[in-house]
Amino acid sequence: MIITLDSKNFVRIHRSYILNIDELTGIESFEKNSYRAVLKDGTRIPIIRNSSGSLKETLGI
Repeated sequence: MIITLDSKNFVRIHRSYILNIDELTGIESFEKNSYRAVLKDGTRIPIIRNSSGSLKETLGI
């Protein structure tokens, strides 16, 4: 069974993570040229450089 996620609400930000945009509260700088997504529950998820473009596109920034 294949599940398709709406690309307007979900974006892959790491090899191990798909982010639900509705759960995102912010993005913070982490080490040199690295970022982490901060979720509503306080969880911090690494964002790989390759996905930052698609995340910015999804967020409209």
